[in-house]
Amino acid sequence: VLFRSRSVRVADGNGMVEFRYRLLRPEPDTGDGQAGARHPLVLFLHGAGERGDDNAKQLKYLPTWLADQALRRRHPCFVLVPQCRMDERWVDVSWADTKSTPQPATPSVDLAAAIRALDDTAARERVDPDRIYLTGLSMGGFGTWDLATRMPGRFAAILPICGGGDEGVAARI
Repeated sequence: VLFRSRSVRVADGNGMVEFRYRLLRPEPDTGDGQAGARHPLVLFLHGAGERGDDNAKQLKYLPTWLADQALRRRHPCFVLVPQCRMDERWVDVSWADTKSTPQPATPSVDLAAAIRALDDTAARERVDPDRIYLTGLSMGGFGTWDLATRMPGRFAAILPICGGGDEGVAARI
C-alpha cells in the first residue's frame, strides 16, 4: 500500500469526530545524497465526487498520478489527501451563487480536519515547511482558495483547479 492510512480528531459541535486521510511518503532512497533530508508536501483537496468515509475515493486523479514510480523518484515529496465527509464541503458556501459569498468566519469542520492532518503530518514527518503546496479540484478548488486566505504564509504556492472564493479576502494571499 503506497498511501498510508492515518486519522485525526476534530470537534464538530456534537463532540469529537475522527477524520481519516491518506499520506504518500517519499521513497526512502531518493538519490538526493542527504540522509534525513526534508521534502516538499502537496496537500490535495478532492472534489465533491470523492466525498465519503472509505478513505479511498479521494485518491482519484492527482494523488494517483503523483504515486507513479518514475515521478516519485524524480520529485520526491509527501502527498497528503484528506477525505471530506459525504454531504459536507471544504467550504460552507453555495456553489451556485453568481456573486462570491463572503468567507465564513471559521473553516468548515472538514477543512479544520484537513488543517489538523497537515499539522500532524508536518510534526511527525520530515516535511520542509518552506515547500508546502496546496491544490484542489472543483469543491477542493473552493477549499484551496479558502485555506490559502486563512493561512497565507503557510503555502509556497497554491493551484486551485476550478472552484472559487471571496475576492474580498484575496489580497491576503
